[in-house]
Amino acid sequence: AIIGLSDLLRYMLYECSDNEVLLEKEVFMMQQYVKLEKLRYEDRIDINFTITGNLKDKTIAPLLILPFIENAFKHGASEQVGATWINIDISVTLNHFKLKVANSKPEHPVEEGHTPGHIGLKNVTKRLNLLYPHTSRLKIVNEEDTFFVALDLDLKIIKQSAAQQMVTA
Repeated sequence: AIIGLSDLLRYMLYECSDNEVLLEKEVFMMQQYVKLEKLRYEDRIDINFTITGNLKDKTIAPLLILPFIENAFKHGASEQVGATWINIDISVTLNHFKLKVANSKPEHPVEEGHTPGHIGLKNVTKRLNLLYPHTSRLKIVNEEDTFFVALDLDLKIIKQSAAQQMVTA
């Protein structure tokens, strides 16, 4: 747990200062974050994290998908007793990235007037508009018992050098 936490902190402090990071590394760090949360919640939560497609040779803005995953734990798992679940699905097709995060919600949610106003979602929406103005789509669905977020992005693909292409061929 300590090694996982130190890896996350090192990533956030030293690797996220660039405008873009490797998608493969970003997703790996999200997996590390989910592992730490699994330790925290033990058997009180059912977590499914699936990844399909090729993450290699693509870049994404750092920590862009973390707020969606954090919110699933913060507003879904931490406020709920009983059957708690979170589903995280990442799929990549060519340069198209899709993230879906869904989580259960508490039966008796905290009243809106007593909680801050979803600043994380507002900030990530602003980042998307600045960094991916015409190539991102964000859908947020807040139902009675489920919260769902779908993010679609067109990613940049890193061009391989001729030597790398020969090695992979």
